Amino acid sequence: MGEKSEHEPPEGGAEAERQIATLRGRIDALDEEILALVARRLDVVDDIALVKREAGLPIRDAQRERTLLESREGSARKLQLPDDLVESLFRLLMWASRDRQAQQSARLSAETSPRTVAIIGAHGGMGRRLKKMFEDLGHRVLA
Repeated sequence: MGEKSEHEPPEGGAEAERQIATLRGRIDALDEEILALVARRLDVVDDIALVKREAGLPIRDAQRERTLLESREGSARKLQLPDDLVESLFRLLMWASRDRQAQQSARLSAETSPRTVAIIGAHGGMGRRLKKMFEDLGHRVLA
């Protein structure tokens, strides 16, 4: 009669669950802010890609990447964040930035008109990749 089911929280457990739910709600809101900041960062990356493409500059700037990592790790130390977390986070952001710049650079320039491309075997592995590449470049693909 006085026994608790294994699915019922222990005494005081209901209050702890409410507190955890509230705290997780705060984490969820912070995660949304982080995602919005990453989206804003990628918008700036698009602008950088355009400038680099017009100036004929390479996508990767190793010196900038080293400087960025050193700077962010210094900022992280002041905030008492683990170096390896910050390095991993910013290496991932830099990878995403380079990938985004490559996508932007691959788009057709204003003076290049889209073409129609026929791909024989477009449903196989390599054919699907070629089809996607030409579509990403702005061409119409016949498969």
